[in-house]
Amino acid sequence: MRKNQNLIRGKLGEEIACRYLMSLGYEILLRNYHKSYAEIDIVAGIDDLIVIVEVKTRRFNPDILARESVNLQKQNKIIKLTKEIVSEYHLYDYDIRFDIIECYWDTRQIVHIENAFEV
Repeated sequence: MRKNQNLIRGKLGEEIACRYLMSLGYEILLRNYHKSYAEIDIVAGIDDLIVIVEVKTRRFNPDILARESVNLQKQNKIIKLTKEIVSEYHLYDYDIRFDIIECYWDTRQIVHIENAFEV
């Protein structure tokens, strides 16, 4: 049962993140782009920038922030998958930025970390 609740919360967090980004003028280009080894939650665009967004939905805990779960191994998988997206959709002329959006469902807080990591 807990796994299903986490999946539901995760999808809800992604929907909240999409609405948040759209309210800032971003266009949602892709959602849940995945290969066998990784998934990218949101690919958004604004101006000449492609933003790869990892969404983390959690209960707020000041001692363990959601962003901490996006470790180096996860970052490398996201970067590898981003290279495939750039190639598949011919996005060579765009700058790429990696963001994390934390959605804390109990406090209804959204934290947007721009440039959370780099290639």
